Amino acid sequence: MMTARSRDLAASGYRGVMVRLRSAAALIATFVGLAGTARAASPFVTGGEVPAGSSGGAAKSRSQLQYEALGRLEKEAVDDALAWRGLALEPIPAGKRVGVVHVYNHEVFSRKDSYFQLLNYLHRTTREEIIRREVLLLPGDPYVEALVEETGRNLRQEDVSSLVIVLPVKGTQADHVDLLVVTRDVWSLRFNTEFDFGEGELRSLSTSLSENNLLGWRKRASFAYLLGRGAYAIGPTYFDPNVAGSRLTFSGSYRAYYTRETNQREGTSVGARVSYPLFSLASRWGASLGASYANTVARNFLGGRLRTLDLRATPERDDLPYIYRVRSASVDSQIVRSFGKAVIQRVAVGHTLSSVRPRFLKDYPLADPQLQTLLGNAIFPRSERISQVYLSYSLFTPRYRVYRDFSTYDLGEDVILGPSLSGSVARAVGWLGSEAIYTSVSAGAAWTFDYGNGYQKIGVGWSGARRFGELVDEYRSASVYLATPMLWRAFRLVADASTGALIDNRRSNVRETVGAETSLRAYATGEFEGQAAYMAHFEVRSAPIAVAAFRLGLVAFHDMGHAARKWTDLGVKQDAGLGLRLLIPQLNFYVLRVDWAVAFQDGTRDGQGHLLTAKGLPGRISAGFRQAF
Repeated sequence: MMTARSRDLAASGYRGVMVRLRSAAALIATFVGLAGTARAASPFVTGGEVPAGSSGGAAKSRSQLQYEALGRLEKEAVDDALAWRGLALEPIPAGKRVGVVHVYNHEVFSRKDSYFQLLNYLHRTTREEIIRREVLLLPGDPYVEALVEETGRNLRQEDVSSLVIVLPVKGTQADHVDLLVVTRDVWSLRFNTEFDFGEGELRSLSTSLSENNLLGWRKRASFAYLLGRGAYAIGPTYFDPNVAGSRLTFSGSYRAYYTRETNQREGTSVGARVSYPLFSLASRWGASLGASYANTVARNFLGGRLRTLDLRATPERDDLPYIYRVRSASVDSQIVRSFGKAVIQRVAVGHTLSSVRPRFLKDYPLADPQLQTLLGNAIFPRSERISQVYLSYSLFTPRYRVYRDFSTYDLGEDVILGPSLSGSVARAVGWLGSEAIYTSVSAGAAWTFDYGNGYQKIGVGWSGARRFGELVDEYRSASVYLATPMLWRAFRLVADASTGALIDNRRSNVRETVGAETSLRAYATGEFEGQAAYMAHFEVRSAPIAVAAFRLGLVAFHDMGHAARKWTDLGVKQDAGLGLRLLIPQLNFYVLRVDWAVAFQDGTRDGQGHLLTAKGLPGRISAGFRQAF
């Protein structure tokens, strides 16, 4: 397919929560040593003040400050777009009306990528009209900076664009301001790949022959291969963000599952969803309708082996495999109403009809029906049909900041600041066809700060259900995330901690696990499990090192965590190590991760008495995409 270069050429309780969170914020700021730092407002924060220029010089315009806040790759893209279109930044866009919306979409490989530019002829860049359609300001509208920023957030999709910048530029008339939308496509016809390597084997692999930008329309069609610990799945997926040019979205997928050891067919899943999303902060109504069906095999792993179980009812050691078949189906519908401007509140009402039916495999090595019942009670999810109506509520403040070098390198990452609250209540009743009668409730609160130009977030959550007159299946959680700004332009410190506990848990298949899958990087998958758990991480992340268009980074880290039957049984398991990060912006928005970790304490033993993790060298190497936390 030829490129588009030719066209380019052409309440009181609430107040109490706020007070407590503010106090916590002060403690956090003190901990990271940022409380005394003068807070320089980001030019990308909605409603934020614009800092003055350097001492003794004239104050810089907001558009100039926005430009200076860009990463190196983004600045190069903007410079090329301004030069090619003969445009200049507009220093005072406020009070003017929008004139022309200019779109400049860079090819995947730039002139700095040498002969790789030839690959551009195999990629269809996003059509200008598709990008222009997402701009929330139309010609003739008053210039509103919040809508300019929101346009950038809406266009910033990691599978389609590696960078998106929207800036005001001088118009042809004195009372008008034009908009310049600069994007760069990622390579869309490719093998999209995510993987997790560790414990000497490929633990998971997700890859697909995918066209993420079908004919330049931002529609995605792919044929996927998904490798898990015990099985793999293949099948197509399709996503259309603008059905027939409307705001409706459609997604659908089909998967056929095969056992990893014998390649025998073992299951199927299919799903589809149609939505009318809240595509902007000004949107008032949204809705969705979805359905899914799956008939698959569930497995639980301890390290690299299938977890085994021993029945207390038998005198000998059984070593029964933790595996069963589960058939599930669901249909859900929802309507959402959004309110407010300075504080966004959203209320959703909906209905869910679902069914879960677990059973043992035909060749399961346990024939006694009574023993099967005992084992099923220990590992199966609840076998029941649920028909429930629900009401949910959420609140957040639409204040955003663009960070760089947190999850990726040199590319903008949108973070919402301020408080957020959420809650839901659901009621399953028999007259709607439900086999179980219960009421479930959940609630959560979080607050995100940017003290000292860093990033801090604290959050708490709770959920539970009332069944047979009792409060059961409680889950309590808390988390904190702390990150400094880039210190001396060389590195930043990042810390993360979270904890969760299940109280009176009646769901045999639900438990807390800690191991490689939760970034205790020197230990095995699912090595520790129970009803209570905690995890903590600390990393020193270097600034990105530019190597041509690539970005390299180094990491030193320390992990700590454990899971056990109850809080008083929790111990301390630790590891430390070094890591390498690589960003290839032409192919991915997120980084490739390679880590080497050494355990400080021995781990646990499997059913055969083998020690899964031994302390000390040689340690474990793991790899995958995205930061570890």
